[in-house]
Amino acid sequence: MSALDLTANGLLLAMLGIAAITDLRSHRIPNWLVSAGLLAALLVQILGHGIGAGSWAWLTGAAAGLAPFLVLYLIGALGAGDAKLMASIGAFVGVQAALHIVIASFLLGGVMAVTIMLTRKHARQTLAGLSARLLWLPFGWRATATGNDKMETTARLPYAVAMAAGVLLVMTGTL
Repeated sequence: MSALDLTANGLLLAMLGIAAITDLRSHRIPNWLVSAGLLAALLVQILGHGIGAGSWAWLTGAAAGLAPFLVLYLIGALGAGDAKLMASIGAFVGVQAALHIVIASFLLGGVMAVTIMLTRKHARQTLAGLSARLLWLPFGWRATATGNDKMETTARLPYAVAMAAGVLLVMTGTL
C-alpha cells in the first residue's frame, strides 16, 4: 500500500470518526467536516490519478455515494448530512467501493434501526410512521397523513455509525 493510500485511508477514517461521534451526540453531521472531506478526497484523487482521471474518479464516486442516500433524504428517511457524508465517502473510494459501502451501510443501518426500535420499545410507532410514508410515496414524496415532509418516527438513527462500520467492513475485505 502506497503512502498516498495510507494517507487517504487515514483521512477517511478520521472524517468518519468525527462524523460518528458528532452524530451520536447531536444527531448532526457538520457541513465543515463533509466539505473538508470532499476537498481532501479531490486532492487525493488528483494526486493518485492526475487532474482529468482524478477529477472524474472523485465526481463519479461522490455521485455513486450520494444518489441512493439522496432518495432516502427526499422521502425523509434520513438527514441531509447523512447523504452528504456518503458523497464524501464515495469521493474518497471511487464508484465500485462506494457501491459496496452503500450496501454495507444499508444492511448495518437496518440492523441498528431494528435494534434501537426493539430496545427502546418504539417498534409500533416507528413502523406506523414508515408504513404511512411508504404507502403515500407513489403519490408524491411530500404527501403524508400529517402533512409533514419528514417521516414520523420516534427514534433517530445515528447513520454515520453505520457508514463508518460499512467503510471498515469494505476496507478490511470482510464484505
